[in-house]
Amino acid sequence: MAKIRVIQIIVAFLIFVCVSVFFYLNTFDGNFIYEKAEKCIRNGDLESGFKYYKKAADLGYAEAQYNIGKCYYEGKGVGKNFYKAFEYWKRATEQGHAEAQYNIGHCYAEGEGVVENFYKAFEYYKKAADQWHAEAQYNIGNYYYEGKGVEKNFNKAIEYWKRAADQRYAEAQYMVGKCYYNGEGVEKDYTKAFEYYKKAADQGLANAQNSLALCYYERKGVERDFNKAIEYWKRAADQGHTEAQLALGFCYHYGEGGVEKDLNKGFEYYKKAADHEHAEAQYMVGRFYYDGEGVEKDYTKAIEYWKKAATHGYVEAQSALGYCYAEGKGVEKDLNKAIEYYKEAAKQGDYIAEKELVKLKVY
Repeated sequence: MAKIRVIQIIVAFLIFVCVSVFFYLNTFDGNFIYEKAEKCIRNGDLESGFKYYKKAADLGYAEAQYNIGKCYYEGKGVGKNFYKAFEYWKRATEQGHAEAQYNIGHCYAEGEGVVENFYKAFEYYKKAADQWHAEAQYNIGNYYYEGKGVEKNFNKAIEYWKRAADQRYAEAQYMVGKCYYNGEGVEKDYTKAFEYYKKAADQGLANAQNSLALCYYERKGVERDFNKAIEYWKRAADQGHTEAQLALGFCYHYGEGGVEKDLNKGFEYYKKAADHEHAEAQYMVGRFYYDGEGVEKDYTKAIEYWKKAATHGYVEAQSALGYCYAEGKGVEKDLNKAIEYYKEAAKQGDYIAEKELVKLKVY
């Protein structure tokens, strides 16, 4: 019996050695082939790079599996194929590859190469997040905040956003700032809100630049500084941030925020926001055309912009259109149209619209 036991131990040991050597050689070969793939990619030979990535991936080399997934996803060196991308990324996740885990989460979130499933998206984002993948941590924060794929939990959202923020992930810094500003999941603290907004703003995030400008303008968490407010609003506006454009339009329109009144600049900033479907800005552009401020008076243009704002449900625009149709300003007089717009405004509690409807004997 003892002799048989010794033989069993020796056989088991030999099997272990053989398996270890096999995996070592595969890993060595995988690494060698992967390096060849990388060289091809650097030299712009995407097709050869793809072939070598695939060989290394099929030997079980995780980084190659991740990259072959990227090739299929982006259509580099091979036809675009989300299903194949998902397949190879899934293989890499089984070896704990954080970037692949994040990408699988993204696939489930967007329904790319697989049926959309927020619970699965959360599961894979969390695997990556727990390996300190900053974007995954940010997404997990979003899922907890919105209650998507998991029960809503503001405290958990803050926890994950803070982890990402500590890695200088700008969107997470902005969200932590927003939570401190509004008192969501944490006690309201304008000083901390300012601190996080500034970190994100100085990385160029437009939302944070707009919020930071507001802190400077309204003296929230920092001493009032109109120059800084205008500076950060301009940075955000240059990136197409419509709220910042609206704020600058207001400042130049009324000579607020330490700038001289300049109707031309006011109109310019309002129009930038209006042309990106910002309802209040569309209303203001309409007012400028109607009053001939900073631009030649043009009732037709005023009507055009007010109609755009009205389709977004902007009450002042609805009321203004009611007046124009009632009086025939910029349009042919049409009491039915006037009543229609006044009613829309009145539904939102507009007092002027209600008064006009009484005059027209509708109420």
